[in-house]
Amino acid sequence: MRAGWTLLLAPFLLLLYLSSASVQPADYSGDTVVCHVDEILMPESTEEVSILVRDAAERVRQGHHTTIRASRPQFHSNNQMACPAVPGAQVAAEHTLHIHLSKMNKVFGIDPEKGQVHVGAGMLLKDLLAVMQANGLSFPAMATTNYDSISLGGMVANAAHGSHLGGRSFFASNVAIATWVDGQGTVHKSSDLRSVSGGLGLTGIITELLLQAGPMTKTRVSQHLDPDADIMARLGPLLEQRVAMQVLWRPTFHRVYFSIFEELPSTTPSDDARLSLFDTTPEELSKMATVTNLDQMDVLNKQKDIYTEAYMREETGWFATPQGDVPPTQPVVGWTNAMTAAGCPESRLCYWNAVKTTLREVSIPLSDLPEALRDIRAVADTIEGHLPWGVGVWIRFAGASSDWLSTAYGRDSAFIEMCSVQGKGLEHLPMKHQAFYEEVEQLLLCKYQGRPHYGKSTNRMLTSPCPLHWRFTLPQFDNFLHERERADPHGLFKPPIFKHIEQAVEPQSSFYPGCALRGDCYCKEDIHCHAWEGGVNLMRCVKGSVFPEARVCVPHDPLADILGHKGKPESKVGGQREEL
Repeated sequence: MRAGWTLLLAPFLLLLYLSSASVQPADYSGDTVVCHVDEILMPESTEEVSILVRDAAERVRQGHHTTIRASRPQFHSNNQMACPAVPGAQVAAEHTLHIHLSKMNKVFGIDPEKGQVHVGAGMLLKDLLAVMQANGLSFPAMATTNYDSISLGGMVANAAHGSHLGGRSFFASNVAIATWVDGQGTVHKSSDLRSVSGGLGLTGIITELLLQAGPMTKTRVSQHLDPDADIMARLGPLLEQRVAMQVLWRPTFHRVYFSIFEELPSTTPSDDARLSLFDTTPEELSKMATVTNLDQMDVLNKQKDIYTEAYMREETGWFATPQGDVPPTQPVVGWTNAMTAAGCPESRLCYWNAVKTTLREVSIPLSDLPEALRDIRAVADTIEGHLPWGVGVWIRFAGASSDWLSTAYGRDSAFIEMCSVQGKGLEHLPMKHQAFYEEVEQLLLCKYQGRPHYGKSTNRMLTSPCPLHWRFTLPQFDNFLHERERADPHGLFKPPIFKHIEQAVEPQSSFYPGCALRGDCYCKEDIHCHAWEGGVNLMRCVKGSVFPEARVCVPHDPLADILGHKGKPESKVGGQREEL
């Protein structure tokens, strides 16, 4: 790995450095993705990024195809958008660079009177919130993501969001001026983020942000835990009021959990409450890993209730005070900065260190939410037993956005998110209830013209036929492509996965034995559901039970083949699934 001090040398040395025939391949990884690159560079300023990009553009003019992606170690994503090359592939005559932005985390200035903070885009949200708290500032409630260990530039580039239908929801809405470097090394400073917010770094590398906050406030969170017989009965009036809120629905436990956020003056008496969504202990992680492994190895779902109500963490709520966890029916008050975002108590105590987690989120028109919830309910009713720990349906909200690739462009939107878990080292085995995730993904993407979240999506959610029709679901997609070409004429920032999106072509390389297990494909034949060469086939590719256009992997008892009869996979409510 090249050291960061190299970037402090003169430009002509940088050019010599980048054009050297001796390269050092390296890996950098996200939560579930590993990217292979030739070099990792660590600039410390916008000027250094500009020099790096200009030199890379010169390499292209000399006939050396070069691709650059910028992010940070342990980037929070489940797909290859952050990778300058397809992981594991060797591309002839291609030079790949990762620009590691973690050193671009400085505070350049704070103006408490104007409520503005000027920072490097590599800064993490948790560090920004600490700076703001110390200077008497805060963003509106739910104007950031819940997870606070994400870089600020990454949140803007991926259209990351909180949940406030009537106010700020996307983090980019807190940006007054962004600084970015385009594909020719030119530095831009602008308040027009239409091609930058949600732009995936395809038009430039975001290096600095001037953020608009306000005087520090407190927030009261009212919590409700209800049966899920009629979610819209409570949700409908709240949507009409356009309040800041988020919802967690446990469909196999028939419960729904509402958190409603109300901003209050800083003088309001406080419980010193904080968001505790990611709190865990070594003992909890050990239990989680054990139960997840046992559940996943029960591929045929013979033991249907390995996950029981004992694992429902929402019984203690998602907030805590110095006295301990807060019951889900008790309202609490705390500083807004602490009530909106949180992280793991230690980096080693994140739950994704105990189990492999895969996030998947799709944005749909808010007007379609009632029908979509009924469809998801019907799919969940085909499950015997319970979905694993941590697996529910999160529902968040945003008003219509004008940013071209925003997942809420032009429409009030509901964001529907699911998280699946697998045992560490068991990625070659099917997930328990894999068909639930696959059918709901395709249902939302295809039936409801859903828009996949750019970080919280697997590869197939970006490159399968329905999301490839982005020109229909994102009216400004062609304008964005035109701007991308103008800003980056050499294609420096374009990763391989986006080339398929741009051309609306499903990559054939996505289909291989077990591709559905890894989130690269929706199955077309049985072999896509498992990866055992010459082994026992425990999965079959069939049509969805509620959305028959979907293709899903379901358990198959191999004894049925041995005994000489096919044995169609069955569901609890939907009856027999139709085979392909």
